[in-house]
Amino acid sequence: METDSFLEGCTIVGNFKKVPDHLRTVTDTLQFQCQALGIQVENNLDMDVGAHFPFQFISPDSSIQENQFSFWSDNPLRQGSEAVIQAATGMMSVHGRSIGGIAPLNLPYLSTASAVITLLGCLATAIGKKRGLDVSGFQSSMVSTGLLCVGQYLAGATVEEGAENIPPGTHDQPQRPPFRSADGEVFELETLSPEPWRRFWAALGITQEDAGRGWQSFLQRYAKATSALPESLMTAISSHNFKNIVSLGEVTGVSVCRQRTLQDRASDKDIPLLLTQGPWQLQPESDHSETASRIDSTKPVPQLQSTSDRQRPLTGFTVIESCRRIQGPIAGHLLALLGARVIRIEPPGGDPLRGMPPFAGDCSARFDALNHLKEVREIDIKSPEGRAEVMSLVSEADVFIHNWAPGKAEQLQLDHEHLKSVNPDIVYTYAGGWGIMDGVVQCPGTDFTVQAYSGVAELISGKKADGGGTLFTALDVLGGIIAAQGSVLGLFRKIFHRQGCRVDTSLLGGAALLTHSHLQAIRSHNPRKDSIQVSLFRTCRGHLALSLNQLKDLIPLLAELALTEQDLDQSNLNQKLESALQTRTAQEWVPIFEKIGIPCSEVVESLSELPEQERFKSNLERLTYSRVATPWRFA
Repeated sequence: METDSFLEGCTIVGNFKKVPDHLRTVTDTLQFQCQALGIQVENNLDMDVGAHFPFQFISPDSSIQENQFSFWSDNPLRQGSEAVIQAATGMMSVHGRSIGGIAPLNLPYLSTASAVITLLGCLATAIGKKRGLDVSGFQSSMVSTGLLCVGQYLAGATVEEGAENIPPGTHDQPQRPPFRSADGEVFELETLSPEPWRRFWAALGITQEDAGRGWQSFLQRYAKATSALPESLMTAISSHNFKNIVSLGEVTGVSVCRQRTLQDRASDKDIPLLLTQGPWQLQPESDHSETASRIDSTKPVPQLQSTSDRQRPLTGFTVIESCRRIQGPIAGHLLALLGARVIRIEPPGGDPLRGMPPFAGDCSARFDALNHLKEVREIDIKSPEGRAEVMSLVSEADVFIHNWAPGKAEQLQLDHEHLKSVNPDIVYTYAGGWGIMDGVVQCPGTDFTVQAYSGVAELISGKKADGGGTLFTALDVLGGIIAAQGSVLGLFRKIFHRQGCRVDTSLLGGAALLTHSHLQAIRSHNPRKDSIQVSLFRTCRGHLALSLNQLKDLIPLLAELALTEQDLDQSNLNQKLESALQTRTAQEWVPIFEKIGIPCSEVVESLSELPEQERFKSNLERLTYSRVATPWRFA
């Protein structure tokens, strides 16, 4: 089945033609997904659009949802923007830890993730309504998505004992990956084991002590968004040309991935498919009568104890998750937030990442942030007994999700073909690295290699000479959100069309969604030159982020800022504006700019500040650390 007919019979109705500029990327990405999936988009010019976007989702059974997307959760009518919400949720701070100071991710990251979260909410709500739950619509916001994205870092910053305080500017860009060769190539190194790492650096003349210190810092990229490597490593590798480094990597077992441009990426063979069918590969089972007869589209909902349970649309579904690191666990976490029972398979002795400090009780706070809603079964999936136990769990489940290395599922005989032999209507979700390009790209498909290969790193760095993307795990997080969405796409097919489904998603597919407008523009020979619109200013206390559509928006505040209209045309306007802003704190300036409709926020430089802010009261839960609540509010 073609992806563009997967959700045939569904419709989204909204005022897409009058969406203001700051909301445009969210609604454009939402429409891109609709087109890829076969959802009809209808414009209703009578629907009010401002700082928020109300819309309807109509299911194949003609059931209508009333939904709303906004920038802020506490006040849907407050103006916002991509950069302002990055500032408000601490994302600029996390990204800035290893690049010398606060800075925005120079791409529509939260807009893209919010569009995926919003469509995911539509699908889940439709499933819940079909099954008789008390859900008629939902609200989502860019703030709730932003907090979800920094959730593991927030946990580390707010745990009761041993909290991490890693401010922006902790390290400068030259101290961290990516690397630069003597002939000017920028590249990432990747290995998931310390032995190849030590062999590689030993071959470059690095001592075991320095290589060991480098390995510990290298591992911190995923957990702390920093990676200050010993200077000796950076000096040694920069004295060799790229060809020699690649050869050395092949000999020692370290993968080398050159940082490519979006222009490079636009010519890859998988791009036409990703730009027409989206970041999912969806393969419904043939609708044989024997299989279809097993699937009850009104699957009974178990006895529920509370109203809140009846407003979580995936209540009654069971998900089996066998995933490591971030991408897969975030997918399972989102499905649990939607009400599913998630059974997490861990190796005997538990996932090693449980032991990574800082701790919430006896478990890593970062790990707990993504896994606290799940049941855990310790199973040796390499043993016959363990595989039999997995098959038994799958026989009663609705979704199976994993992010194992390519080929491992087949090796374990836990691939889709084997699992559907015990459960023909299982939704089988693979949250991979390279997707269609598995076997083509000879490198582990991890966050930072995919950033480099996909052009995302180039876009984030703005083509700076020292290059590199972000050490915030941007693609792992977005990839996990897309994998959760893919799983719910499979459940939607199961409930509305009585078919099981295989779903493949990948980090590379997530990167393509994140850059789809740029890739489309390059392929049509009309490259985009835009970047995130934001101005960051120092005040007498804190930084202020402003998103100005045009300078004349400042006219109502000229007296307050001690400026004139002539100043707006001067090249030193930003200098004069920053001087004027020194008279008050960032917190004091926010309501002044908001009053005239200019999106703004104080830049959160320490994640420990987030729980103290009244505007995030409904988004965060305080236990032994601050947990991020569900990004949807169902009604």
